[in-house]
Amino acid sequence: MINQYKRLDVYRCKLQSHETFAGRVSVYHVLKVKQCLPDGCFYFKWRCRLLDKGATCKKGYKHAGKNCQGCRYFVDEKIHKVPVLLLSGAEFERFELELEDFENWLESNLGRRLEVYGRVNFVGPLLRKDVYHNRSRVSLRGFLANFAECYLGRTHFEDLVYLSLSPGARARLELARGDLLEFEAELTLDNGRLVLVKPRSVEFVERAESRSLPDTGEALVTARTANVVGEQSDRCLSCERGRLVDVARHGRTGGPRISRQLFCLEGVGDPELCCYRALKELGIR
Repeated sequence: MINQYKRLDVYRCKLQSHETFAGRVSVYHVLKVKQCLPDGCFYFKWRCRLLDKGATCKKGYKHAGKNCQGCRYFVDEKIHKVPVLLLSGAEFERFELELEDFENWLESNLGRRLEVYGRVNFVGPLLRKDVYHNRSRVSLRGFLANFAECYLGRTHFEDLVYLSLSPGARARLELARGDLLEFEAELTLDNGRLVLVKPRSVEFVERAESRSLPDTGEALVTARTANVVGEQSDRCLSCERGRLVDVARHGRTGGPRISRQLFCLEGVGDPELCCYRALKELGIR
């Protein structure tokens, strides 16, 4: 079984906000977050007819904004976008069946404690970025390990499953990439990701020989030096130093709006300038 919610090969979205990752959106985003099928999404794009012609705004504005409402040159254009289906008819029918099977399994297991068996694929800091009116900060929220495949109960899950760890639990378990272990944990869903929490009864079947153990101090340094990557390239998403980070935008009223940004834990902003993999192959990293 795989996580049907995180598939990126089913839909494409042409919203402007998705241009940085070529319109690739997950099934979860389309069906559960935006719920934009079959009617699609609507948003408003502000334009200025003067600025569009290369003229200068009489009030000195460089782009159209909320202060421009009421101006005769202001245009509030309503945009309608519908996600594009990438699958053929037969492929989509198969996807619907697989999605139904996955959701039935999820309904039966979500919130339950499951026996887990798998080999650790990666362990790294769990970061969150908070954006306020005139400042932002990246903070350490613990550690996140993942399994490229594992058993959840009796189900062989051939997809990424995550394990959330507090700094204390990480230090106690000394979990490292390559460790093979059995444990119990509660299954939760985080924006379409399967995340295991509250691990206990941990037994190591096999310990990895090479033990790179990130500590809290190193993770705090990483939080300060991590850099936003301009585009969500496959190269960065598949790299162990690329990390999708929750971004909480705090307004003056209501709760924060949560989105995600791709961060490079090496502090590289442009994937074309990254040499991390080459250095790792040479044994330098």
